[in-house]
Amino acid sequence: MRLLTFNWHESYLHLLASIGHDWDVVLRRKGGRTDWWREVRPMPETMTIVSEEEALARAARGVYDAVMCHNLLDLGLVVDLGTPTCTIFHTSRDLEVAFGLDVASFDRVGRPLLEKTTIVFVSPLKQASWDLPGTVILPGVDLADYGGYTGEVARILHVGNLKRELSSVNGMPMLESAAAGLPFTLLGMNPTIPGSKLSADWDDSRAHFRSHRVYLHTTMPPFEDGYNLAMLEAMATGMPVVALAHQTCPVTNGVDGFTGDDVQALRLALLELLEDADRAREIGAQGRNTVARLFPIERFRARWSELLASVCPS
Repeated sequence: MRLLTFNWHESYLHLLASIGHDWDVVLRRKGGRTDWWREVRPMPETMTIVSEEEALARAARGVYDAVMCHNLLDLGLVVDLGTPTCTIFHTSRDLEVAFGLDVASFDRVGRPLLEKTTIVFVSPLKQASWDLPGTVILPGVDLADYGGYTGEVARILHVGNLKRELSSVNGMPMLESAAAGLPFTLLGMNPTIPGSKLSADWDDSRAHFRSHRVYLHTTMPPFEDGYNLAMLEAMATGMPVVALAHQTCPVTNGVDGFTGDDVQALRLALLELLEDADRAREIGAQGRNTVARLFPIERFRARWSELLASVCPS
């Protein structure tokens, strides 16, 4: 198949590329940049950057078997060009409303557009939030890409962008309070946080997962799931996770990670793991087993392949 998509999420596009096929990619401006963020993922060999103008012309000529959209902006460009489309919902309605979604405009303009596409949600929480028909395809993590945890650096790690700018919904105040005064590394684009930096590349990111002692995660309901891809990658590495309690968090407290309802509980778990490297390795190994069971890459690839087979004309 030949497919078209739009680059809002390098990490997710990297996952999509793993299902196979040839992809054209239209770049999108995010974080003040209009390029492929190689700090996040290398660009897959099966993906080629094309201009929006050329992509739309190709879609109108029937070059593509399907178009993968990531929001209504993408969908509005291609929905009437005659190529089958899928629209992936990465965020919850609650988060979009918190940052200015005009619900009346969505109902008036967005819902009719969505009736013309196949909708995919990245989690059950996202589907329940939007209350729309569609298919849930959970992310997958390829354990072959991760592993080798040592935890020799007794520091807390967190990966995320614009943590202060989005703090009203991403749990940043709780994260900062739990880690206050403790050795802490923040990877990501955070221009207002001194010391935060993007990883050099995917290898550098994975090296942080392997070397740092513990990962701290504080996404909050109803805006986000109790996990994200960075947390799952930490678990896949064998890195122990301390996470804010959440109904969709994959961690069982004290078994394959730690969860807590408040800052004190999170901080106590962090201190335990920072002080006990053997305990960190034990918990992290169980977390790796959990992510292999709940987020297998094989299921992600199979579900997407099944969906594409049903969407694309034979």
